Amino acid sequence: MKEIDKDTAFTFANELADAAAKITLPLFRQSLDVSSKMQDGFDPVTKADKDTEQKLRDLINAQYPDHAILGEEFGFKAGTGYQWTIDPIDGTRAYISGMPSWGTLIALSKITDDGNLTALMGLADQPYIKERYFGWMSGDAAEASMHSDGNDKKKYGDTTLQGHRRRRVGHNRLKSFHEYTQRIHLVKHQFTNTFE
Repeated sequence: MKEIDKDTAFTFANELADAAAKITLPLFRQSLDVSSKMQDGFDPVTKADKDTEQKLRDLINAQYPDHAILGEEFGFKAGTGYQWTIDPIDGTRAYISGMPSWGTLIALSKITDDGNLTALMGLADQPYIKERYFGWMSGDAAEASMHSDGNDKKKYGDTTLQGHRRRRVGHNRLKSFHEYTQRIHLVKHQFTNTFE
């Protein structure tokens, strides 16, 4: 199996985020049917959530058909080598309320020989406010970057870009963020009573 390096992951994750934005942005602040994923309580889901996740799954399957995928809307697809974890609209409550505090989350993990996951990459995209954050695990350290204008999607290694900030963060901090994105089932009920 071919290894995925930082530049490859960054390029593909940007393609995924761009594809997600093409679906989510036109539907933002539009009238949408909203249903709940819970029988007791309210965990909203919309056509935008489902269509976006399906598009991301289609793109991942076309590029990496053997990889596993875990998504908030359609669950787990088994695979080998790597696992993609996607939340098509993190902040669906904000999305359906017209508040710009939502985004798309994409993570990539390496599946180890014992079946565990090792965090490699995370991307958080907030297309409405045109901010995109990217993190990459490298041994015991992590690198992170922010693209603040939505058009600044050049190669990750180019640190001379205007509006591009890059810094190293501690391994445990990025690992904790990645583990949080791996445990979608733990955060599903976090805001259950917020709007009741």
